[in-house]
Amino acid sequence: MNSHLLGQENDRTALRLIHDFGWLRAPELGLLIWGAHTHHIKYGERILRKLAARHLVIPRPLPAHSGSAFVLSQRGADLLLESTGITARSGKDWGETLAGVWVAPKWWRHDLLAHSFLALLSSQGYTVIPERRLRRENAVDKLPDGLAIPPDKGDVFWVEIESTRKSGRNMDLMARALIKVALGKAPTLSRLKANQTMICYADGATDERGYRLDHRARVLNALQRHASDTVAVCLYKLSLKGLAVTDFSGEVVTITRDAVKQRLHQWRTLWCDTTENLEGGQELILEGLLLSVWQKKNTLWRWQVEDTHRVGQDGYPLILEFGEALTRTAAEEALAALPLWGD
Repeated sequence: MNSHLLGQENDRTALRLIHDFGWLRAPELGLLIWGAHTHHIKYGERILRKLAARHLVIPRPLPAHSGSAFVLSQRGADLLLESTGITARSGKDWGETLAGVWVAPKWWRHDLLAHSFLALLSSQGYTVIPERRLRRENAVDKLPDGLAIPPDKGDVFWVEIESTRKSGRNMDLMARALIKVALGKAPTLSRLKANQTMICYADGATDERGYRLDHRARVLNALQRHASDTVAVCLYKLSLKGLAVTDFSGEVVTITRDAVKQRLHQWRTLWCDTTENLEGGQELILEGLLLSVWQKKNTLWRWQVEDTHRVGQDGYPLILEFGEALTRTAAEEALAALPLWGD
């Protein structure tokens, strides 16, 4: 192929990749097209300058000195349809403009982690499918941040990037999805069925207040809460330069079912204020048993289990178990560890 035709092919590939990912910077585009070539960043910058000069892409300045993101223009989307048959849309509405100044969407940091990690995998011979493309091709509730197929084609990895403090609901959704993958029950996405996990987290991550986030511990705790059997998952610690991934190291972790954590998780929405006048007390009814926790005047927390169907010698419901703990959490854990539950 002569240089002119090769250039045209690279232009089409660049437009298709920007369409697949939604937006890309020069370093990631260079890795996706030229792999780990010494000059992949320079090549990425060159092709994006050319596409921008032809008004096929729109540059957007990212915060935190993270370079420029490039999205498709309408002209670029039209050319992609004309040259490849791929129906694409302009990315001009990515982010928002406030008082004449373009502002990146709140999730751009997460996207940059995902894009840079997938581009790095691609440079090592993996076939990668980003979330943006998966979302277009599949109508399911929970999607990964990408799928990755290694060079030997033996596995399909479900990629999850942990970069923010997930809410309880979102963490539960992610954990259940990962457990399904580990058990061989993943949904079919774009005609691929993931059978391995890639749970990725940035080393030394912090939240918006500057507090350290231990993503590894948070994910493992969530998986233990939802595991119905012993499963193995793959965790990857990401090394960053700026806000982009430059390297990673993996480990296989065996997750065993933690019945106490699972009970605590199931009970957390069932607690209600006690009907008796117990300071700070709450209770829940489970399998005909009344569980109560309350704080005593000396600051210790009291807990007990009553059988609502049986009466003790004092004429009140029969107390099966009771005890004290230093904190509310410790009191609930003591209740959850009792050998009374039929799970």
